[in-house]
Amino acid sequence: MGSGDFSGAVRTAFLGALADLEKAFGLRVPSNWTDRDVIAYGLRNDMGQLPDLMFRLYALYEPIRYGQFSDWIREDPVALLRAIYGRTSLSSLARPPERAAPVSVPPPIATRSGA
Repeated sequence: MGSGDFSGAVRTAFLGALADLEKAFGLRVPSNWTDRDVIAYGLRNDMGQLPDLMFRLYALYEPIRYGQFSDWIREDPVALLRAIYGRTSLSSLARPPERAAPVSVPPPIATRSGA
């Protein structure tokens, strides 16, 4: 997998989870806030473990946001998305489970039979 694949997946994962967080909790984010501002100032104690999980996902997203490659070995973004959507308030969103984490890292390329 190329760095663009991972970068795009992490970017989409973070932004999607952030949008879902805003929907689930009715957050109103000022238009002049950065993604970092939302994580630092917009998340609340009544969100359970979501602030911690989102901060960890943001730690993977931030280097990508600013044009660097994320140290993805530090933490698995797919595991973070499973935690965000599986054991938190976001699990109750109308989105089907297979779409809850639409940006999971693609599986290794398999050999196609008959191709």
